[in-house]
Amino acid sequence: MDRGHLRLFTGRSAERLFEQAGLHVREHRTTPVPWENVVPGVFGKFVREKMERADFMLSRMRPNIFAY
Repeated sequence: MDRGHLRLFTGRSAERLFEQAGLHVREHRTTPVPWENVVPGVFGKFVREKMERADFMLSRMRPNIFAY
């Protein structure tokens, strides 16, 4: 996220916005954290892959907390 973001939405508030515009949400998907940009290379690929896997599961279970 950068300073250009002017407004953030929850899943429900985004869905309401789309419905008000006459659109219908067919599918929900989450976007996990781009760990390759967050975890320093010194920790290695193994640590990054484990963090990505945990983030993937958590973002599916609790998207309002762990996904954007």
